[in-house]
Amino acid sequence: MPDGTTVTISPSRTIAGIFARTDYARGVWQAPTGLEADPRASSGAELAISEAQHELLNPNGINVLRQPSGYGLRVWGARTLDGFGNSDRRYVPVRRLAGMVTRRLEAGLQWAVLEPNDVPLWVQLGHDTEAFLYALWRPSALLGTKPEQAFICCCGPPSHLSCAKMGRFRKAQVSSESHCSRYLIE
Repeated sequence: MPDGTTVTISPSRTIAGIFARTDYARGVWQAPTGLEADPRASSGAELAISEAQHELLNPNGINVLRQPSGYGLRVWGARTLDGFGNSDRRYVPVRRLAGMVTRRLEAGLQWAVLEPNDVPLWVQLGHDTEAFLYALWRPSALLGTKPEQAFICCCGPPSHLSCAKMGRFRKAQVSSESHCSRYLIE
């Protein structure tokens, strides 16, 4: 506070600010944790979490604010409450990237809703989707040394050879691997 007094606030406000700062600076695919995830203007946590406590909490999807030696308060952990499963979607940046890709593709391809469902439409949908995914691949949001290792875009009838390998789909189907995830958007 300007007058030097301290106020205890909910950690969720602090975490939301750190998420927003990380999104802006590095992208939703980066974990908003570690030494860069400092709550600015914070004087500390009301309760100190030890390494032993953290080791019990983190696998269960509970992320903590910790103060590592030589540093101020930091966000330590980026898991969701799906921490018990073996799914890679238990990681915050993976879930956020998958959600962002889904929302952006849905919004960006709205122009095609009333278009005739034919080859020119499939080609354009594929082109637009690949361009979007390529733009994500460039800053390493999608894992792979080449775009074809990072994502597969398939737009067309299920009998199309590359589409048949990926299974059933409705509009456009994208299979992509992030730093620690695989997901499918239908």
